[in-house]
Amino acid sequence: MMYDLKNIQDWDLLKSSKFKPVSEKFNLKEAVDEVTEMMKLRCDIKYNILTLDLRASEVPTYVIGDKVRFQQVAINLLSNAINNTFEKNITLRVEYSKD
Repeated sequence: MMYDLKNIQDWDLLKSSKFKPVSEKFNLKEAVDEVTEMMKLRCDIKYNILTLDLRASEVPTYVIGDKVRFQQVAINLLSNAINNTFEKNITLRVEYSKD
């Protein structure tokens, strides 16, 4: 419930132009690992298999951005995949692009 309330508050801030994204250095692999570990429990409940495809040789260890917002987006994408897929395998692929 707190997660949903935080999302609603963030959306209200975004609409009112008071939202200021954080720009800080964070470990991308750790951030992705935290999300996948959290979402694996939901996958287990629905008998889905969650796989992480982190292109480690391509993806930088540290990135500049908003870790919390990044994780929120990843959680939302995985939640949608878990709730709306008929496939048993769900893959979160992280790639790097210079564009």
